[in-house]
Amino acid sequence: MFDRFTGRARDAIGLAEQEADSRGHPHVGTEHLLVGLLAIGDGQAWSALTAAGATLEAARHKAGEAIGMKREARQGAPTFTPRATRALERASRFSFQRGDAQVDTGHVLLGVLDVEGTGCQVLRGLGVDVARLRIDVGRRAPSEEPAEPVAADIVVPSGVDPQCPGCGKALTETLAHRVMTSAGDEPRELVVAYCGACGSALGTTSGR
Repeated sequence: MFDRFTGRARDAIGLAEQEADSRGHPHVGTEHLLVGLLAIGDGQAWSALTAAGATLEAARHKAGEAIGMKREARQGAPTFTPRATRALERASRFSFQRGDAQVDTGHVLLGVLDVEGTGCQVLRGLGVDVARLRIDVGRRAPSEEPAEPVAADIVVPSGVDPQCPGCGKALTETLAHRVMTSAGDEPRELVVAYCGACGSALGTTSGR
């Protein structure tokens, strides 16, 4: 799931897993994702959350009030709740809708806000206007880490099918595209090329 996530976004998710583990929770919920986004101390989500008045310690306190300390015996790392999984899936979807090549912390925060879980409950407990925050995050720059450039001139040897850099499948069988409208004050139409097998974005170009 995390192949397209930026390093900072993966770090935030890792911190969310550590938060759940330190509290003895068997699952990673949206409240843990929220704490992870604040714990990273940088990036779009952290900037938007702190601007809205949320802090790491306050979020941890409110999350503790909401779910408490539920130490349970388990094997291995904590797993993601269905709602947290949906939040991460929607983060990936938001990146596609905005024509971004990668999923960053801003997308993850949008996913958390979109699924209306305990993470939103924690934010409201901190006095954060969730609807306003969703708008503010949507207006921020779409990429916090530059994606690797897509080569404009790729020479493919005769008789060799180009392959997806993500899953390695032949693009002659999996190449797909979608026309999307970018977010921002001046929306524009984008054509996003992607692998239909794994969802890896391959490049974008302006539409009509």
